[in-house]
Amino acid sequence: MDVRTLRKAFAKALQAAGVEPGDKPFHRLRHTFVTDLLIAGVQLYWVSRWAGHSTPDFTARVYAHWMPQPNQRAIVARLEE
Repeated sequence: MDVRTLRKAFAKALQAAGVEPGDKPFHRLRHTFVTDLLIAGVQLYWVSRWAGHSTPDFTARVYAHWMPQPNQRAIVARLEE
């Protein structure tokens, strides 16, 4: 599938879901993917590789605020109960 067809299909799916596409919908998906992995506690090394970042340090600088400390995970788990 070429990029133009993919973008068109994605825009149609966003519209059907009632989601505003915004300026960079694909980048938003990537950001959400990385953020969700970090919140879930996936190792920074793997998140960085899967995101295609140059180094884990880069990923940490950009997403540090989404990397919960061990005690924060317990708090979040209690909130989800």
